[in-house]
Amino acid sequence: MWDMETGTCVFTLTIEDTPVVGATGADPTTVDAGVTSVVMSPDGKYLAAGSLDTVVRIWDASTGTLLDKLKGHKDSVYSVAFSPDGKFLVSGSLDKTLKMWD
Repeated sequence: MWDMETGTCVFTLTIEDTPVVGATGADPTTVDAGVTSVVMSPDGKYLAAGSLDTVVRIWDASTGTLLDKLKGHKDSVYSVAFSPDGKFLVSGSLDKTLKMWD
């Protein structure tokens, strides 16, 4: 997150790679949780990101605190968008579904 007036980085949001369910051994295989899309809510309070690990994450835009992980897609999430009033978030996935979250 950048301060556009000063050009300084305020904080960095990270997504940790996700361990594969059922993986065994000292170094379990992980799924790259790479970010595919990011959107800020219309009121500027929230950031949402779609990712390769099927999860949509929501952060507080003023503190960088992770608020929620929305799980329900069966494949990578490639798009996220807030409704104009900010009450809903829509995510689109390679699983050929759109989900609307409130």
